[in-house]
Amino acid sequence: MASSLYLIQKIERLKKSRDVWKAERRRKPRTDRRSLRRLRLGKFIPAISSDRIEPTWLRPHLVKLELLDGGRLRICVSVPPRHGKSDSILHWIAWALTRNPKLQILYATHTASFARTQSRVARRLAIRAGVQLSAQSNRQDEWETTAGGGLVARGIGGEIMGRGFDVIIVDDPVKGIREAGSAAARDAVYEWLTGDVFNRLTPDGSILVVHTRWHVDDLIGRLTKPDAELKFERLNIPAIAENDNDPLGRQTGEVLWPEKWPVEVLDERRKANAYAWAALYQGRPRPRGGQVFSEPTFYDNLPTTGYRVGYGLDLSYTAKTYADFSVLIRGYVVTDVVAGKPRRRLYITQVWRRQCEAPAFAALAKTALAEKRGPILWYASGTERGSAQFFRQQGVPVVVRNASTDKYQRAQPLAASWNQGNVLVPSDSPDWLVDLLGEVSDFTGVGDRKDDQVDALAALHDLLMKSGGSSGGGAAANDDHYRAVA
Repeated sequence: MASSLYLIQKIERLKKSRDVWKAERRRKPRTDRRSLRRLRLGKFIPAISSDRIEPTWLRPHLVKLELLDGGRLRICVSVPPRHGKSDSILHWIAWALTRNPKLQILYATHTASFARTQSRVARRLAIRAGVQLSAQSNRQDEWETTAGGGLVARGIGGEIMGRGFDVIIVDDPVKGIREAGSAAARDAVYEWLTGDVFNRLTPDGSILVVHTRWHVDDLIGRLTKPDAELKFERLNIPAIAENDNDPLGRQTGEVLWPEKWPVEVLDERRKANAYAWAALYQGRPRPRGGQVFSEPTFYDNLPTTGYRVGYGLDLSYTAKTYADFSVLIRGYVVTDVVAGKPRRRLYITQVWRRQCEAPAFAALAKTALAEKRGPILWYASGTERGSAQFFRQQGVPVVVRNASTDKYQRAQPLAASWNQGNVLVPSDSPDWLVDLLGEVSDFTGVGDRKDDQVDALAALHDLLMKSGGSSGGGAAANDDHYRAVA
């Protein structure tokens, strides 16, 4: 009796499961593999990913993707961040393999770990689209179709010897502004692409390089120079249309994806950092040599409570010698609330700029710390670090960070705050102010005769404006922090 009841219940559950399955099939229109092959890429994306919509704002990018399997396309595409460029590429891999399962694709991005992550996503999409995968080659960074095509995913610099590819995609070859600001990192990406990777391309193969712009000399910048050895077409899709030659036919001022990125949000990003905005969102990184800092903002009175003290340092010494000018800049940072949002402001209170031997400048720094305690930050290269050790031996606790980018790149966060009026200088014109403002206004990042004060100011800005907010009441609030650094 019990077994009969069990069988009846099991049959009912199976019937219920069947009814649910049929209901779901009725709700979802059936899209078989043959139907998917007939879809354009824009329609294909929501057809296999129900949580996506057709990315009409990327139409020019999608058109170039559809042409990759046609042969001998060389194209660079720049798209603002978080606008779906990589997602469209991963869907293209599935789309292309449904149409040509023999296609050999290389997907390269900044790191091997991220390449594996993207490969897993592309593999899931291919399976969802009905691509038949081989059980013989099914690694996270490599998988094949039963027809012999498939995907190889590598981080920049990864090994690809012994392979040939019909399509090569380089997607975001650098992680961020620090790496983009390194000439050595840019050289490594370019040499890997033009050396190892390009030689793996079949004679009628295509290359797509797509990334958010960071630097005038980034990969897209190099590949699309008029005198570049490899001739690449360039497509730039700005967040806001700037002229009548917009690739989407937009009017000047029209936003690329207003539902996700309305003009108010984009304007906030532009105000936060005009230099990053021009590069990342508009695809126009500014060349060095132009004016970086706008007019200064002045203050009449210093805050007396709720501030933190810190110092930015730029030393001109090597390990045991003395040379040109050294600079120490003291500042206060205060966080207040404006229109319901926190605002951090940096007050420049004192600048010491001397041409003297290391012991004399170390004594000056020690006196400054006796007046106002606070941490000291210096960006130094490997050959300069001996000076920091000497200062520590004199009782001056210098924190050293590696100068992995050049002065121009390090000055960008400072310039953004300065141009928003969040870095303030005294209105009572102390004797050091004229020299400071002259150097700041003349700074271009290209062979400037004087830039030591800008570098010290950039260190001070990063120390205080990128760390925690105000700590309480004046100099005493810095004692614990000072002792921790010391």
